[in-house]
Amino acid sequence: EILQLLLTASPLALLQRDSNGRTPLHWLMWYHCPDRSPALVFDFCRHLPKQDFLTITNEKDKIVQDPNFALPALPRPDGSKIPHNAAILPDAVFGCLPLHYAVANGASIKVVRVLLEAFPLSKNVTDRYGRTPTHWCLGAGEFSFDKSTPGKVLHVSGEQQNPNATP
Repeated sequence: EILQLLLTASPLALLQRDSNGRTPLHWLMWYHCPDRSPALVFDFCRHLPKQDFLTITNEKDKIVQDPNFALPALPRPDGSKIPHNAAILPDAVFGCLPLHYAVANGASIKVVRVLLEAFPLSKNVTDRYGRTPTHWCLGAGEFSFDKSTPGKVLHVSGEQQNPNATP
């Protein structure tokens, strides 16, 4: 209830990004993802005015330049296939949408449906290394955790420095 009250008081907070380009929707999918209700995720995916998206930039990409793996371009809602909600915004480190975070962190099928309904094209959006949410669901993302060692990140693709390195 507190989150819904805050969203009602300040809907533009949904577009605020931290130093790594994550929105509140990214954070919602990062922590306690399996316990998140579809209704709450739906509230985080609410429609916002188009002009609020025009000034959003990927500041982190200016700092962490990787010529081999550039961040994907930020989608700009144009009224056709790109909706006006926080589900379209990738983070500024990996270029991941909230859907990438959700599937990597064990979101329920209902929550995944809400995210797909909020941005149907998200199923095809790749991160900076060319990985779709399907790749992340299968464990190829940075956020696959070893359940036996809390806090330890697994690199199931054999990745240490290069996320596309073969094991």
